[in-house]
Amino acid sequence: MSGFKVSARTLFHLGADLISSDAMALYELVKNAFDAGSERVAISIRQRCPVGLSNPVIERIAVALEEAERPPAPEDDGADQDSETAGEGESKVQDSVVIDEPLVEQLREEALATLLDGAEIEFVKAVRTAEGLRGLFEAYAPVNEIVVGDTGHGMSLNDLETIFLTVGTTFRTEKVNERRRDGVDPGERPILGEKGVGRLSAMRLGSLLRVETARLADANSSLLDIDWSLFSRHPDRRLEEIDIVPRAGPPKSRPKGTLLSIRQLSTNWSVTKLEDIAKAQFSRLNDPFEAASRFPIDLTFNQSKVAIPAFRRLLLEHAHAVVTASFGPDDPAELLPNGRISRGAKLRLRGSVDYVLRSRSLPIDLSGVHLRTAAGVADDATLRELGPFELKIYWFNRPLLEEVDTIGTKTQVRELVNEWSGGVAVYRDGFRVGSYGSGADDWLGLDRKALASGGYKVNRAQLIGGLGISSLANPDLMDQTNREGLRDSPEKDALVALLKHVIEGVFRPFLNAVDEEIRAREPVDLKGVAERVLNQRRSISATIRLLYQRYPQVKDDPDIGGKIEEALASIGEMMRSLEELGASYQRGRTELTVLAGIGLSVAAVAHELRQVTANAMASVDALRRRRSTTDLPTALAPLGTQLKTLLTRLRVLDPLVTSGRQVKTSTDLVEWTETIVESARPAFQNVGMDIEFAVRRLNDAATFEARVVQGMIVQVVGNLLDNARYWLGRSVLENPSFKAKALVEVDVDRREIRVSDNGPGVPPTMRDTVFQAFVTTKPPGAGLGLGLFISREIAAYSDATISLLPESRTVEGFSTTFALSFRKA
Repeated sequence: MSGFKVSARTLFHLGADLISSDAMALYELVKNAFDAGSERVAISIRQRCPVGLSNPVIERIAVALEEAERPPAPEDDGADQDSETAGEGESKVQDSVVIDEPLVEQLREEALATLLDGAEIEFVKAVRTAEGLRGLFEAYAPVNEIVVGDTGHGMSLNDLETIFLTVGTTFRTEKVNERRRDGVDPGERPILGEKGVGRLSAMRLGSLLRVETARLADANSSLLDIDWSLFSRHPDRRLEEIDIVPRAGPPKSRPKGTLLSIRQLSTNWSVTKLEDIAKAQFSRLNDPFEAASRFPIDLTFNQSKVAIPAFRRLLLEHAHAVVTASFGPDDPAELLPNGRISRGAKLRLRGSVDYVLRSRSLPIDLSGVHLRTAAGVADDATLRELGPFELKIYWFNRPLLEEVDTIGTKTQVRELVNEWSGGVAVYRDGFRVGSYGSGADDWLGLDRKALASGGYKVNRAQLIGGLGISSLANPDLMDQTNREGLRDSPEKDALVALLKHVIEGVFRPFLNAVDEEIRAREPVDLKGVAERVLNQRRSISATIRLLYQRYPQVKDDPDIGGKIEEALASIGEMMRSLEELGASYQRGRTELTVLAGIGLSVAAVAHELRQVTANAMASVDALRRRRSTTDLPTALAPLGTQLKTLLTRLRVLDPLVTSGRQVKTSTDLVEWTETIVESARPAFQNVGMDIEFAVRRLNDAATFEARVVQGMIVQVVGNLLDNARYWLGRSVLENPSFKAKALVEVDVDRREIRVSDNGPGVPPTMRDTVFQAFVTTKPPGAGLGLGLFISREIAAYSDATISLLPESRTVEGFSTTFALSFRKA
């Protein structure tokens, strides 16, 4: 028979590397007890001496015993000898095992010498009176021992042979698949382990394992002894050559259940170590946000009980903000019996942010393109496979923590928050997955984002959160083999993106916006925008230097090098002018808001310039690698065209940044709006879209004039067009056959400038908040959520209002229409 041959040592290394910590190994054995149907599990740890002293003695006894119990080699005829003629006092035959009495006594004295003074008299007596190597081994091997006991359904001899000794068995996987297919009865326990490798956790904890188990119908127990060190002591043997055979045991001592006795422990244990595991792991074993009682675990160390701290749910009532969100089908009837989402169901992420401290709330409601954009997916298939989930997050503003009755002083409350905070933990069927939400595990990158933002708001030390999933409804959110978290997959990526959108794209901006509002409407800071532009200029300069080094002729080309330098100079001059204006203005909100808006536009152009130059250099490099005959001027021709477009956009902004021109002038808004549209048209055409421009008037002789700062109108209309281009681009990305449309209308009679698009539209729950600062449905990094906020402020400065029109006034054939409305002349 051909195929892979697995050496014995492979299993040894697998067990050693599979489970990353003692705490995780114990957790796996607890889950096994749960899956066995037990009502509780007991973990008892005994340590009577350091493992560095006891383990070598156990090893020597085991090796001597293995040698003594090895079947004798076939003997030649005539070589038989009566065993009674063997040398007296040296050895004797007992049950086909040759016992070397001096060796037994030597090993006995070594064993006794390792024991600490506190070792129980019964244990010491058992070692002193043990007969032979086998008796000494049985008496001394439990010197340091972990015993995990449950009252589950137990196993038969056949179960031990066909299930327990089969690594990677499909026994539980088949049950889970059956439930996924047929659903689960109410009240039926979930199955926590599917991979069939959890039993190897015992290998992590110690080298010797004894399994004693019995079913309710059994009269006797069944026994199985495994010496994991055999797999490393005999590296040349194949796995199946290591003989491990279950056997019938004595009459059972309890009705049913399983005892796992782990000996020759791998590490030293102490009451402090077990208390740390109780606090960090077992206290979080079950979802603390659910009312259901946790799975009981009885812990003892050297016969002394170790308590598992209970979660103080009262703490959650004193959170300063609460986030709740659920993902699934829009219609609950679209959930299948197994909890999966039916094909064709409309998907939705909904919930709310309740800023308790400020008595403000914000709904969360995403579907369609907005949902897929937040998740970073192009269609619903991945989201449907992701499956439904529930999210709860409690945020604590640590400086504002106060004394809480029944919890304690302010210091005690802070310590409790410290103990339970850590981000978003994951609970599958109410049981924790990996180490998410504690320690150094920042699986959502929350601290990196918080450290990069002002105020260090919404970091993991402030959050106590939980994500609820299930094995049936979320089958593609699978554990890593080492149980340290979820395996990488498209579904996990979508999950992480949605969670980050809720926290970074909704929750944190909402807290910031409310706090900003309460701070007596402090001015918008221009400094951050200027820093953004400076960073863009540095990046552009680095790219240009590299371009000039590789292709010196580009620098002397007036259509390329000249325009790059001109664009950089314009950007620098604009930002210097903005900073001068900022210094000269009174620190009023409107003026600085206008400047911040200009800065954002300049930053956007700088970003485009950086992309244009980087793309040009990549194109030229590609030509060189292919040794193409295309000449350099031909290759760089598109760069010249793009630079002309960018310079046009910069010139449209130019009226804004000269202090002498910051005055309102009588402006023909029909003509000026057309100029704005023409400057933005190339950006749409570059992505295969166009803008329709129309003028509506009842009286052909009517004019639409208003006293405005022309550049401010550029800001408002330009921002609306940028938003339209982004969401139309998302729609085209999802459906290449989608016919994107954008329309700018000047309604002379209504004195309105309207910008419409046929993209996904604004989510209903965001229609009332879309003009608030830092509110956006774009994914983190794609938008600041300031564009519409600044546009509203600028419109007010121009004696105008900006609004999202209701469906009754949205232009026919379009999904969204924003209107910039001016007062009657």
